[in-house]
Amino acid sequence: MVGQKIMLDLRYFCSDGTSSSACREGMTVLPDAIKTMLVKHHIGGVILFSENIESTAQVSTLTAALQNTMTSAELPSMFIAVDQEGGRVARFPAHMVTPFLGNMAIGATFDKTNSQFSTQVGEHLGIALHQLGVNVNFAPSVDVNSEPRNPVINVRSFSSSANTVAQLGASFVSSMQAQGVLSALKHFPGHGDTQVDSHTGLPLVTHDIETTMSQDVLPFAHIIQSDTPPAMIMSAHIQYPSLDSNKMVTTQGKAVFAPATLSKPILTGLLRNTLKYQGLIVTDALDMAGIANYFSQQEAVVKAFDAGADIALMPYTIRTPEDIAQFDSFMTALVDAVSSNIESEALKASYQRIVVAKQKLTPLNPAQVETVTANDQALVGQTLITQGREIETALAQASITSLYGDPHLAADAKQWLVFMPDSLRCNAMQTAMTTLDPSVNVTCVSYSTKTPQHSLVSNVSADAVLIGDISPRHTAYEMGNENLKGEPRSSLIAQYAWLTQQAQFFHDKKVPIVYASLRMPYQYAELAALADVGLATYSYRADTMPDGTTYGAAFNSLAEVLLGKHTPQGKLPVPTQH
Repeated sequence: MVGQKIMLDLRYFCSDGTSSSACREGMTVLPDAIKTMLVKHHIGGVILFSENIESTAQVSTLTAALQNTMTSAELPSMFIAVDQEGGRVARFPAHMVTPFLGNMAIGATFDKTNSQFSTQVGEHLGIALHQLGVNVNFAPSVDVNSEPRNPVINVRSFSSSANTVAQLGASFVSSMQAQGVLSALKHFPGHGDTQVDSHTGLPLVTHDIETTMSQDVLPFAHIIQSDTPPAMIMSAHIQYPSLDSNKMVTTQGKAVFAPATLSKPILTGLLRNTLKYQGLIVTDALDMAGIANYFSQQEAVVKAFDAGADIALMPYTIRTPEDIAQFDSFMTALVDAVSSNIESEALKASYQRIVVAKQKLTPLNPAQVETVTANDQALVGQTLITQGREIETALAQASITSLYGDPHLAADAKQWLVFMPDSLRCNAMQTAMTTLDPSVNVTCVSYSTKTPQHSLVSNVSADAVLIGDISPRHTAYEMGNENLKGEPRSSLIAQYAWLTQQAQFFHDKKVPIVYASLRMPYQYAELAALADVGLATYSYRADTMPDGTTYGAAFNSLAEVLLGKHTPQGKLPVPTQH
């Protein structure tokens, strides 16, 4: 029963003597040592990351091997999960599974198209993931983003309106689960009003109980009561004293409010008893700092189970054969600790929920066997990518939003000077504009990887200027090749100071300036006085495709607006001040 309640990541595996901390070899084929471990401990699930993914046929073979390993040992089938929200959180490369633009872009279409795009995106992700043998998607995020400085949710939220989030989340869940992929709503009871990322710390939400229930919890409550409740709900590593004011003592001896993941009043009292949720409760990753920096591995798992969690996600890191040997000891001690601390009836009830959920999993697609040919999978994958790209393009066109000014002000400009945070975004914008109109010349300046110098880009002849802004800053690994150079990025304050200097120069020369918010649109007032036009895309996703070209649907729609080919249709899903 305990093994079925464990979900491991198998991101890396090194059998050549490399230490666990240094191992960075993606596990793309299932080693015999891992097979033995999974069977020995009756492990219930795994989560895949980008390091596990090389090609459609390879992933299909890997997921089939995982399932066959368990079923041949007469054990329950596995939950095979992934984080494929769309937008900035998408583990599959864009040429395998369409990444889409993310939740806030969908939220920007709600005023005109209601739930059309959340339904289409959820359905397509369900089809694509099921074809690859993935049966759980940790999506959608139904956090209500009410904090402009939220570093981790922001555009992963549909809206700052709890009712909008509830409706879009419900349609996403029902359409994806109809395709055989289980949905895990996250992050209960809500991660939308934090300035701390639970990957790096332990956030505290100080809402009163009325605000907590009417804003943070409302989307979860609505979707639980819908015709298609979520198969899973993921807990958040967040302190919510309005829901649980009890204190826990950390390994450092500090008293903190019980994180939701470890809180019985929140997981059992609120989610199970008050909201009447019948599905599976899965923790957010237990190796995140919001838990791992405060509690030991075993303590975190036992407390989570005691609180009411059914599945412990990523409680132990396995990278080497030595890790497997130590995991044996961990599991022995964990079984003893669970037996001593968890009531047997509660453990049996949790185990039964897992078994029932697995029995409802739809059978694998007939093509999902280890002998599948690469050609067969390539044909299936290409058809899905074509379909997904059509939805993605329509979403990008429907979501782009006019913030102020005439969006077609510089439509006739032929010489564009573009400022983008990094070369990947530069390449995406140049490709989009010159593909749409080959007569347009684009000079792009990448500004975030070096401390901006106090010099003007005055030697470029420009008919129009575009300033692309990502705020809050994107992470280093999203920056194309720059992150490999080890060059420090300048702060947002320094970047805005430098961009303001550039904008002032061209503003004085009467050159039209367009400001494009590529992430959260809260920040646009910084340059509004100097920019003639403001636009919001809610997405800065750009991908280098296998043929070397750069693609980004949001950049394509931005280019269409700039060159007068499209009029923005979106509506801001969050409040801003201008």
